[in-house]
Amino acid sequence: MFCFPCVFVNNAAQVQRVVFVYLLHKTHQRRRSALWRPVLPVCIYLIYLSTCSEPVSDVMVKSNIPEAIELNSTVVLTCTAKGSFLKFSWLNGTTAIVPDGKHITSLRGNIFLTCAARSNPAASFSWFQGDKPIEASGAVLSLSDIEKKGLGQTKALYSCKASNTKTKREVASTAVSFTVIEPVSGVKLSAPSELLFAGNSSANLSCEVAKGSVQDVAWLKDGTVLTSSGRVFFPADLRSVQISPLQKEDNGEYTCTVSNPVSSESAKVKLPVIYGPEAVELSGESEVEVTDPLKLECSAPSVPPANYTWTFNGTKTTVTTSYYIIEKVTFSNTGTYKCEAYNALTGKTSSKTHMLAVRGEGELDDGLSDGAIAGIVIGVLAAVALAIGLFIYCRQKVP
Repeated sequence: MFCFPCVFVNNAAQVQRVVFVYLLHKTHQRRRSALWRPVLPVCIYLIYLSTCSEPVSDVMVKSNIPEAIELNSTVVLTCTAKGSFLKFSWLNGTTAIVPDGKHITSLRGNIFLTCAARSNPAASFSWFQGDKPIEASGAVLSLSDIEKKGLGQTKALYSCKASNTKTKREVASTAVSFTVIEPVSGVKLSAPSELLFAGNSSANLSCEVAKGSVQDVAWLKDGTVLTSSGRVFFPADLRSVQISPLQKEDNGEYTCTVSNPVSSESAKVKLPVIYGPEAVELSGESEVEVTDPLKLECSAPSVPPANYTWTFNGTKTTVTTSYYIIEKVTFSNTGTYKCEAYNALTGKTSSKTHMLAVRGEGELDDGLSDGAIAGIVIGVLAAVALAIGLFIYCRQKVP
């Protein structure tokens, strides 16, 4: 007798663990999970396509320690069960426990693929990844054995073949597929170390991962999604980005986020793009009265920030800031002020002039204020009304 073989997970094959850390309470109550210590998780995705199965039985939960001390203990709870296509869920009372990667973490246990076929005499088994034979014999193939052979890191189909030495018949099972997904870690984003100039330089940013299965890479610039354009290029794996030629708008902070279904990690780097100075903006009063204060402000976009110098009527001053301040102006301060911005790396300069006229005290008065004018108008109208009232009153008194 020989039946179609199938692959399933049996005995204590699927094992799932949860780690608990207990908090210290004044009442010293036990078994109240509140903190969780993070442990590196590995998620295993299984898709079973077999037609045979073993019912779930012998479900057991074990603790690694007999008693837990709140705040001090790390507890590993291990759930084991017999059966095919097992799926585990955890409850604290009636509340679902969800791994958060920080205080509670789901750990993997070993997984066993079991090949079964009714045969007389008993069948012998061989294993395959796709069409490629695996150096393994027996009815059970463990995940650890698969990983030792350098397999399991990419999604693949696994099957077994049952053979009867008497009947010489061989039958292959339906295949199952799974992938071991390792969390990503050690993400590093590197940028060129040399000076980068707008209009002349190019930059290649590289996102590297020390460990883990990378399934997706996303890029941000200053918190906004970075997409390909006429100057921004991504390779197919999105592990790097090339910008050519660089422009001043490319100056900023870049972020790459590497993720897979079980983890995500980001790295950042600043990319300084040297440019400028651009057109100078020079603001301030053009007319002031003698003894009034004066403040002229000069600005010019530049990376690195520009250096500033000022001249007055063609003569260089000692002012080297973006502000030119005079506490009390005199008539001698009338003239032409010039601000010049200079970038030492680009060697470029940009400048702008400003005319200032100093007037005598009171010459710039605009006359009466709006409030004073309104008061005068109201007063005149009141006086007119009073005069009219007196006139009418007097006329009525005269016989």
